[in-house]
Amino acid sequence: MMKVDAYTRIVLTVIACTLVIFVFQNAFDMKKAVASGVTRVAICDASGQYCVDVIPTTNGLGQNTGVRMGVLSLQG
Repeated sequence: MMKVDAYTRIVLTVIACTLVIFVFQNAFDMKKAVASGVTRVAICDASGQYCVDVIPTTNGLGQNTGVRMGVLSLQG
């Protein structure tokens, strides 16, 4: 019974040490995401016939209040 216990402890210790090393390597090696502008993305159904349309919205004072989503039909 002692051999199984020692083996389990060794395996779990190796796993724990590997996880700690993995976390520290990735924690200090952060890469910054860099974009060179706006990337436009189209979200459409499988046929490509209907896509999401983003429509800017304003309030009664002309202030930007965000966007709303609509469906744009690309028939034709």
